[in-house]
Amino acid sequence: MKKLLVLCFLLISISVFSQRVNRRGLYGIKRNVVALSLAGGNSYYFGDIERTWIFSKHSKYQSNYYLEGSFSYSFYEYINFRANILHGRLSGKRESYEFKSIIFEPALIAEYHPFKLSSPVFDFYALAGIGLTISDIRGYDISYKKDRNVSFVTPVIPFGVGYKYNFSNGLQIGAEFNFRAALTDKDNSNFDGFPYTYIGPDPNNPNKTITKRRGETSRFADMYYVLGIRVGYKWNF
Repeated sequence: MKKLLVLCFLLISISVFSQRVNRRGLYGIKRNVVALSLAGGNSYYFGDIERTWIFSKHSKYQSNYYLEGSFSYSFYEYINFRANILHGRLSGKRESYEFKSIIFEPALIAEYHPFKLSSPVFDFYALAGIGLTISDIRGYDISYKKDRNVSFVTPVIPFGVGYKYNFSNGLQIGAEFNFRAALTDKDNSNFDGFPYTYIGPDPNNPNKTITKRRGETSRFADMYYVLGIRVGYKWNF
């Protein structure tokens, strides 16, 4: 009987020890990782007002800044989940219209790291997620001399690529490039406040009130993209 009790005690001890060892990351199991990071750089608008890509002759009208804070969590070697809060500016201009806006965007993003999260040299990743862009837009219809101040909420899909270098002390430094593509591009949900329906004096006859559709919706949904530097710190547990 004593031998049986001793054997049971040894088996239970070995089982508990094995579970504790596994939780600590041995046998190929990665420890949980949390990280805080800050990012900033260039934001660039592409939509109904201005449809030229980055580095064009019109870039000065479309190029602005963004700042972003993130909290991330990972319990697996190749996948990282993060919660973002982004603040920035967008703008665009052409002959008939122009706009400037302040944006605020909360988002949830998943990163896929094909070379493992802990790799210091090859920590490239792809990302995708879902978010909401809240825009405070100041538009101006140049032809009709009409100011427009509107606020919209637009669902977006962030997707892109990035790179991090992981130092042994937990510090992370990297760069990221990604798009924010709008899921809707309507009169009450967009990035730029255009197109819209003008109701007001006729520019050629101020005594006459007209209703006219101003602008055209492009075949592409509104989007903006960001290119910036990311600095963070991670903890393993």
